[in-house]
Amino acid sequence: MDALQEQRQDALDYLADCYARSILELHQYEDRREQVLAARTVQEIRGITESINNHRATDAGRPVRSGSGPGQTQSVLCIMGDRKLAPETVSDHVQTTCIMGDVGIDLRETALSGVTRINTVTIMGDTVIRVPENATIYNDITAIMADVKEKHGPRSPGGPEIHLTGVAIMADVKIKRG
Repeated sequence: MDALQEQRQDALDYLADCYARSILELHQYEDRREQVLAARTVQEIRGITESINNHRATDAGRPVRSGSGPGQTQSVLCIMGDRKLAPETVSDHVQTTCIMGDVGIDLRETALSGVTRINTVTIMGDTVIRVPENATIYNDITAIMADVKEKHGPRSPGGPEIHLTGVAIMADVKIKRG
C-alpha cells in the first residue's frame, strides 16, 4: 500500500470513528468521506481531517490525540470491510466494532504495560486478537449464535494481562497466542 492509499484509509477510519462518536453528523461524515475519496494528495487528505482534530474531545472535554495514552480509548471501526491494528503501543482501553467485516488486532510486537482492556462488538463478522505467548487472558465476551475461541498456550509469570469484554452475535472471535 502506498502512502496516499494508507493516508486515505486512515482518514476514512478516522471519519467513521468521528461519526460513531457523534463528533460528525451524517451529512458531515458523507461530505468529508467523498472529499477524501476524491483527494489526489496526502496534503489534501490531511486538510479534510485537520479541522476535526482541533475540535475532537473526549467525554471529559479534553482533546484526544491519535494513538494511545493512559485513560484514552483507542477505537477500531469496521463496517463491511477489513481493518488491522498492530500498533507499537496501545492504550489501556481498546474498543473494536466490527459489522459484517473482519478486524485483526495484533499485540505480539506491542509494548504492553499493566492491564489492557479490549471491548469488542462483533456482529456477523470476524475478530482475531493475537496476543503474546506469555499473556494472561480474562475472557468475558458474550456469544450469541457465535463462537469465541481461545487458543491456550504456556504463560510466564509477569506477562501482560488482557481483559476481553463485549459481545459476538452470529460471529467469530478468536484469541490466538504467538
